[in-house]
Amino acid sequence: MQHIAFIILLSFTSTHLEKITLEPSGNIVLSLGEKLEITCTLYSKIYALIPSWHIPKTANVSMFRQANQLADGLNIIKSIVISTSLQLGDAGKYTCHMGNNNHVDVTVFAVFAEKKNVTFEWKMKSVDLSCNLSTLDNEGSIIFNGWQYSSFPLTKGTRYTIVTMTRFAGKLVTSNLVIGSPIRNDSGFYTSEFAIVYPHTTLTYRCLVALKASPIILIPPRSIAATIGHTATLTCIVISFPKTLVTWKSDSLNLTNDAFRISYGHFGGHKNSILNINDIQESDSGMYSCFAKNEVFRHRPHRSIRIYVKSRYEWVFPVLMIIFEVNITVILTIILTNRQNKRRLAREEKIRTLYSEIEETLDEPVKISDAELRAEEVESPSEGTRMQNSPLQQTSSEDNIQQEDWYSPPEDANIE
Repeated sequence: MQHIAFIILLSFTSTHLEKITLEPSGNIVLSLGEKLEITCTLYSKIYALIPSWHIPKTANVSMFRQANQLADGLNIIKSIVISTSLQLGDAGKYTCHMGNNNHVDVTVFAVFAEKKNVTFEWKMKSVDLSCNLSTLDNEGSIIFNGWQYSSFPLTKGTRYTIVTMTRFAGKLVTSNLVIGSPIRNDSGFYTSEFAIVYPHTTLTYRCLVALKASPIILIPPRSIAATIGHTATLTCIVISFPKTLVTWKSDSLNLTNDAFRISYGHFGGHKNSILNINDIQESDSGMYSCFAKNEVFRHRPHRSIRIYVKSRYEWVFPVLMIIFEVNITVILTIILTNRQNKRRLAREEKIRTLYSEIEETLDEPVKISDAELRAEEVESPSEGTRMQNSPLQQTSSEDNIQQEDWYSPPEDANIE
């Protein structure tokens, strides 16, 4: 009877089980003291299925089941194994199964990593980060692969010095990274990567070493202008590691009670480093200060930004002034142009009148071009002046000279 019940249960399970997965999958390597977490996920048409585990006998771990979720008609059931601080006895093979033919497994390898974190200080000459890795069995050997910062490999150069040493036939490898003349922007996680070679598998272990730094706030604009009814956005740009929690204070707005108008955002991984004030009013004008703090130091640097609130129709007056100035300029230009044209036409008319009078006197036409009309400067004949540098003046002068020569008597003539 028990055999028949087991066959029925197995067939029932196989019919309703869609998929079983494990995260992480394959083999993993952790250092003593690190957190171990393995998640087994079932995708089933019924909720009643519960996975079971086979774990090492010496393992000291906790297991719990997560609330199921329904997706595309399937129940998602998760069973999680956790060790908050990995011990040597926790290493081994972990198997999650649902029946004999539905199972997944992962093997956990344990190593020992000795890390050296450093805290940044102003005007440091150098920073020395290190990670020493050793195996806890006689099977594996260690190979150093290099240092990385934010997934970018670091090479020896003017700022970086890398020193490694292998001991005990590859069972112990020490790696040091020296950073010359560090700055606060150098803070963050540095990764020393190792390859651990076992007889049947090769694993990668990434040793995270931190360069910590107290927060500093970059100087924001001293003030911003916001329009009534719009949203004002203030940003507090912080450099630090670990990341900070930013808090805001105001001398005019209660940021706690006006939660329906206040929203926060994240910038550069720092929580609440962006402050949004929705539907801003004139009463929101004032000084706003942001404070940053992390676990490195207890002091809280801060910066202040003043908000000036302007009316939404404040732009109308400057636009009207621009239009008024443009119109005045155009009108004055037209008036001055017309006045100059009238003066020019009056001068030309005077010149034509004068030339007409000269033609009548000489009984001979006098030619004058438009260029000469524009270049001549004529005064009224009643003032007793003549035109200067005109062809007519030259002609009249020569005629007078000829007349004087004609009527002058010879010097030796007798006058009776």
